[in-house]
Amino acid sequence: MTRTTRALIFGAGGQVARDLIPMLVERGMQPILADRLPPEETEGGRALSLYAEARNLPDWRSWWRVLDGMDEPGVRDLIEEIEPDVTYHLAALLSARCEENAGLCWRVNMTLFTNVLEALRSLASGDRRPKMIWPSSIAAFGPLPSSSHHYDAQNEYPRLPTTMYGVTKVASETLGTYYAEKHGVDFRSVRLPGLLNDAEPGGGSSDYANQMYFDAVGGHEPRPCFVGPEARIPFMYMQDAVRALIELAASEESKLTRRVYNIKAFSAPSAEEIEHSIARQVPGFEVRYEPDQRQDYVDSWPDDFDDRPALHDWGWQPEVNSMDQLTRRLLEDLRAKRSDLSLDPSPAA
Repeated sequence: MTRTTRALIFGAGGQVARDLIPMLVERGMQPILADRLPPEETEGGRALSLYAEARNLPDWRSWWRVLDGMDEPGVRDLIEEIEPDVTYHLAALLSARCEENAGLCWRVNMTLFTNVLEALRSLASGDRRPKMIWPSSIAAFGPLPSSSHHYDAQNEYPRLPTTMYGVTKVASETLGTYYAEKHGVDFRSVRLPGLLNDAEPGGGSSDYANQMYFDAVGGHEPRPCFVGPEARIPFMYMQDAVRALIELAASEESKLTRRVYNIKAFSAPSAEEIEHSIARQVPGFEVRYEPDQRQDYVDSWPDDFDDRPALHDWGWQPEVNSMDQLTRRLLEDLRAKRSDLSLDPSPAA
């Protein structure tokens, strides 16, 4: 009898996992979820509770393990117990918080990453290559020498980050590739642009866009936008991003020409273009721009990505491929979420 594919997710309570987990379930996989907090104390856990209730999955809490990824023996024991077919490592400190405490950012992001790699290395033997999927970021790039940030980042462009978050991304890309070549771990990664879904902004420097959408449906005075109207980076609908992670995981290793791939959805919009896209759906919506230090982080990133290697090697294609299409989808998601919350004032219970 064929065993159900086991997908182990570290950082199960986070923003990416809240969309990844339902997609894995719908594809017939068995998720095993690890987070340092219990589900009711995380955004991802609360979303999973609602999803499980709607689909009559009463045993979903048995999937969840409370585990701090800094606990190396605990990570190793869990991986040896589960023997996952694929491991999604999603836990990390985000960019804005990393700039507040660079030392903590390095210790947390790199320790979490190394603990998972080392545990998977212990499973590697002969033809057995345990698979690890990890999201990198546009923050791995920085301004090119003698250049502004206004360029399209080729997949192999120099990675010269100007943020500590970006430094940990470059270090992890390099370390994961090393473990793939030397220690039998089938490491795979995508560099993600800014991600948009109906989760509350969580401390990323690209959250200015998500904030606009929340303000548009919030019925209150919009909060100041922490970048200026000309700020420009690529964005992607979260559902496309998690689908990319799953599709990369499912690809034949022999067809992959590299370990880390750029992916994108459409040409990068400016903050003002996002504002105008929302205003076409929410008449009268306006943004008050009050840039702070996060403007510098965004300005250090490229305007756009070249994702042709992902298209060539594993057929990457976004489903939401225009700014206005993304705006319509995201506003629908947020309004549906507000409606659900109004019917159930205690969704975390």
